[in-house]
Amino acid sequence: DLSSPPNSPIIAPMDDPTSRPRSHIAKPEPFDGKDFVTFMRSVNLYIAGNDRDFPDDKSKILFTLSYMKTGHASTWAQNFSDACFEADDVDTAWGTWANFKTELKKSFADPNLTKHAVAKLESTVQGNLSADEFFQIFETYRRQAGYTEDKGAFDTHLLRLLERNMNRDLVDRVYNAEHDIDTYDKFKDRAVKQDAVMRRLAESTRSRKPPPSTPSKPYTPFVNQPTSRNAQPVDRRTGSGMVFGGAGQAMDL
Repeated sequence: DLSSPPNSPIIAPMDDPTSRPRSHIAKPEPFDGKDFVTFMRSVNLYIAGNDRDFPDDKSKILFTLSYMKTGHASTWAQNFSDACFEADDVDTAWGTWANFKTELKKSFADPNLTKHAVAKLESTVQGNLSADEFFQIFETYRRQAGYTEDKGAFDTHLLRLLERNMNRDLVDRVYNAEHDIDTYDKFKDRAVKQDAVMRRLAESTRSRKPPPSTPSKPYTPFVNQPTSRNAQPVDRRTGSGMVFGGAGQAMDL
């Protein structure tokens, strides 16, 4: 009897696509041979987020080739695929994923990428950037320049660049707060923290300043304007009698 026993849980097969959670990783854009770094980043990200769909190297290679649709990339993919299909053993002709990525890099990566990255490291300054924003840019060029493989050999050079290219007041705070900073990672961690404190204090200081007052008009005292010599005095009558504006007039009793 192949029917399930009563009250037994129903377990979906592991290879059933409907049992898998929906992937939220975007697929790569079609590759035309330009911007190789961005294309491979998208490919690696999608494969990592959908690893059950790529159980072996061949599935990864075929997926990548399917997005090489235009330009020089399309020609390269056609030549590579045709050579594999014409091989005696098609299953092994695709090679390994590591070797495939190496061949792609040889054909499409910028041969001067390392040189350009080194120049960018030398010229990137902090300016108005926060320390975190600065290190996001610096880390990109650092990886492209290859300054991550042997940290001990590059730390001295990287520290010299940071001391020169980051804001002087921040560099001083970093070394005053901790004197045993001898690696890139230590400097980065301390710089990000100190910069956050400095910016928070600066914002607090700005918020405590009173708002600018509206300038008022200067006080001008009232001054009786002198009458002209030729002006005739004017008499005025009050409740007690006549008040004469000038001298030498007869009094009206």
